[in-house]
Amino acid sequence: MVRTTSTEGGAARWPGAAAGWSATDHPEQSPAACRAVPVPGMRERHLAAIEISEQAERDLTLQLLTFGSTIAAVSETLDFHTLAHYLFALATAFSGFYEQCPALRAEGSVRDSRLLLCDLTARTLATGLDLLGIDAPDQM
Repeated sequence: MVRTTSTEGGAARWPGAAAGWSATDHPEQSPAACRAVPVPGMRERHLAAIEISEQAERDLTLQLLTFGSTIAAVSETLDFHTLAHYLFALATAFSGFYEQCPALRAEGSVRDSRLLLCDLTARTLATGLDLLGIDAPDQM
């Protein structure tokens, strides 16, 4: 199972940030939250393991796993361009994954795993954009 956990609950606030600048640890509660592929019951599938059989799946998963450390670094340095670069790299990894690993045409656990990666990517992008004060699109 691929999982990262937050060390603190609630909202994260950076020193010197403008009033009201915050991000929730639960991206699905953010108004900017969006999905790459709207699939009923996807939230319940997050307990499933992510199966990695293609290089593009591996690249995307590794990029997703660095979100927490990127946020931690940005919160210490206030170098927000670091977050923008991370989001660009994540979008690039997702683009490669999307081209090489068709989620909707896959079957069984591979399909669930790929849809989970799509959902996690969409929520991570939405959260990162929200932290930068940018509204995420409703659909990708």
